[in-house]
Amino acid sequence: MARIWNTPVFILATAYFVVDGVLSHVTQPITVWLAKKKLFERVRLWIISLGPYPSLALFAVPVIILEPAKPLSAYLIGTGHLHHGGSLEAYIRRAAVSA
Repeated sequence: MARIWNTPVFILATAYFVVDGVLSHVTQPITVWLAKKKLFERVRLWIISLGPYPSLALFAVPVIILEPAKPLSAYLIGTGHLHHGGSLEAYIRRAAVSA
């Protein structure tokens, strides 16, 4: 019975990573533009001033919070709740960029 799920799960995982890669490529010019803003120079200096453990917490906490929500959004989209799943995915991406 478990072998039946191998192919669909593989196809879904492949599609997920392809879409994630395409969307990351699309948002790259926006990221470069934002990185050139003077506001982010202050943020960069603040991050540089942090020690190793606060730096780890600064980047690890958003990942720990946001990553479990991605499969939830895929589940919602897969069960026909396109609006809710798409909204959740858009929120995750927006929050990940701002984090």
